[in-house]
Amino acid sequence: MKRLIGLVMVLCSMLVLAGCGGGTAGGGASEDSYEDVKISSKDIAQFDEEVQELLKNANQKTEPSPPTSFDKIDEAYSSGDITEKDKVLLTLLAAHDKENLPSGYEGEDPEELEDGIMMEIEQWADDNWDTLDQETKDAILPFIIEPDHPESFFNYDNKQNKNQMLKSLEIIPSVEASGGHWTMMQSYIGNGKTVRIIFHTSKPEFEQKAYWINESVHKAWPMFEGMFDKYPDETVYIYITDPSPFLGRAWMRNIDNKLRCKVYVSDKQDKKLTQAIASHELFHCFQYYIPLKYKKPGEKWMMEATATWSEHLVWPDYNTEWNYLGKFFDSLDLDMVTWNRQREYATYPWYKFLTQMTGGTYIIKQHLAELKNSKARDVLESTDYYPMLWSEFALWNWNQDPEQRYSDTPAFPTGTYKGHKMYPVGDAYKGKIYDTKKEHPESLSMGSLSMVYRLMAFDDSIDKVTIKFEKDGDDMHKRQALIKIGDIWHWEEWTEVEERKFCRTRDNEKVQAIVLIASDAVTDEQENYKLKYKVDTRGKCNPEWRGSTTWQFSFFDTWQVLYSQTIYSKSASMMSHDTLVYDEDEDEFVIKDQFVSYRYREEHSTVFDQDCGMQYESIIKLQTGSDGRSFEIDEQHPAESDAPTRMEVNWDDPFYYDVDVDVHDFERDWLSFWDTKSSMRKACELEGLFTPGPGSYAKTETDLTRSDRFMTEPNDIKAKINLEGDKIYGQEIQTWSHGDKEYPVIVTVDYRYQ
Repeated sequence: MKRLIGLVMVLCSMLVLAGCGGGTAGGGASEDSYEDVKISSKDIAQFDEEVQELLKNANQKTEPSPPTSFDKIDEAYSSGDITEKDKVLLTLLAAHDKENLPSGYEGEDPEELEDGIMMEIEQWADDNWDTLDQETKDAILPFIIEPDHPESFFNYDNKQNKNQMLKSLEIIPSVEASGGHWTMMQSYIGNGKTVRIIFHTSKPEFEQKAYWINESVHKAWPMFEGMFDKYPDETVYIYITDPSPFLGRAWMRNIDNKLRCKVYVSDKQDKKLTQAIASHELFHCFQYYIPLKYKKPGEKWMMEATATWSEHLVWPDYNTEWNYLGKFFDSLDLDMVTWNRQREYATYPWYKFLTQMTGGTYIIKQHLAELKNSKARDVLESTDYYPMLWSEFALWNWNQDPEQRYSDTPAFPTGTYKGHKMYPVGDAYKGKIYDTKKEHPESLSMGSLSMVYRLMAFDDSIDKVTIKFEKDGDDMHKRQALIKIGDIWHWEEWTEVEERKFCRTRDNEKVQAIVLIASDAVTDEQENYKLKYKVDTRGKCNPEWRGSTTWQFSFFDTWQVLYSQTIYSKSASMMSHDTLVYDEDEDEFVIKDQFVSYRYREEHSTVFDQDCGMQYESIIKLQTGSDGRSFEIDEQHPAESDAPTRMEVNWDDPFYYDVDVDVHDFERDWLSFWDTKSSMRKACELEGLFTPGPGSYAKTETDLTRSDRFMTEPNDIKAKINLEGDKIYGQEIQTWSHGDKEYPVIVTVDYRYQ
């Protein structure tokens, strides 16, 4: 091979350098009435510890990371200052010889680099190789040929100093190899499938790493094959090498005259990260066999988000993917489909959510298969029941009481993890204290595929709070609320709510705080949605009978049978806020106004633990909704109205009322009922192993309907009126049976005249 021309020399002959700034990713809120709100420690002292903490975390600016060299290179390319070829050569210098970057491209070191940068370069080289001049080919080639090639930059046997190779020398000498220092571990997966793990003999620990990778391959391969129902049909080559500053990469190359997947795994990591990297990169190999190409930003985003998710699939207790969560929670207000060589990994919780929500991995296969012929944004929007899923995703990402819904091993991180907050921060989360009695106009602006959280806390001087929205939301622009009254949070759906009122002079309506969750599911990058509402803190509530009927229960059970583990869980909560009118003639209370929120979730899953591949059966039911209505009442003769009865006197004991806990006479279907059944069964190739049945298939059945009926509800209870005649209260613990176990259902009635 002819002597390779130094990267610096190549670049200096091509570039007209210009100063560059750091790049940005996605769009955020451009109109926000919460902007620059200040909350002092003195202001928050009146609230309980939980609300104080929420207020402390609000309005914290997330300072953008200083631009890296890669950011500056991207910016120069986007602005037309350099060509795409220049960008590739500069990127190689930034990765491997930062000190000799041309002036204007120096930048901070990124926190962590995964495989995307080099995979992007390899894709570009494959697409453009035939049109490149020889000088450029010679400059790039050492970085894309295999590590055991004598002229590879990553070959340990290279006699030339690597730093010297990349300094501002005019000529980079052809590398030399001493030969014979590379060896191979052949791994047989079954049915003729093989993986070759290639490592250098200079360090004995490399052989140990090869065994780690071999274990990872044998665990991950049947899982991936079961998901995709296809697999790389040529030997996969895995090199243990030093791809610093990257952790690994995967690419399709012509090796031994056949198109094979080539994987690099860093030689510097511990067992867990080594095995997670190997799984991540092997997942890319399966993606390439769909086939996908590592070209368009949306395509690269989905390939990396799903590959990061695959680390959790194969090694659920390693939790290497958690390292990206800080970047996820501090950018929820930005477009999710963003390619900036960091955030695409950080958005893996979208696929963690989808697989947990639907009970299986089929949706990953579906998305990647559709990505072959569609844009990533179109794939997202074509997902069954996508608007509901995006809204639920926004709720899960609050990741604090009462909505901690992600499951993980041993548990999904909350609070902080490695110094990063595991809940919305930065521009995604803002708040203010309302301490003046006036109408406060509020507004915010959202971009595509984003979600924001707005905290409202109310000073003790406020007697009444009314939230008024300018217009209804819709399927793509949903809004929800988390409301804290006393020590209890509860959830409400506000997408179609025009007005919600709280009388804070009543104990059971003395709202401390509200978190408004607004989500934008529109995938169009040009989206700019404005949400306007008013927080009215004027006036007082007139004396009347108001209060609530609530009930809730939850339980969890698990059991092991042979090679399978079954998990069963069920939970439900209902809260009905009512304004009542007393009918003296009938000694009963009828409903004048009612606002109801209901959430139900049931999950029954069985996982068959076999080396021959992932096998499971899962059923998930989810029912949620909020709605309200008013009834016309003849105050003089309430019994003659159409209003339903909430409670009537118990004639055996006039101090007690019989309370009907039903939701009454809703005129439309208001509950969303999600029902999904997923299964994967794959017969083991080894005889004698227990399997759930013959054949190999993956199937998901999903249904979303509307209803006005609860999945479950308790029996009616009794409530007692106090001697002053201004409070009716009752609580009863009922039981719900599952198998040979019983679980409590707590039913509470609390109405007061204030």
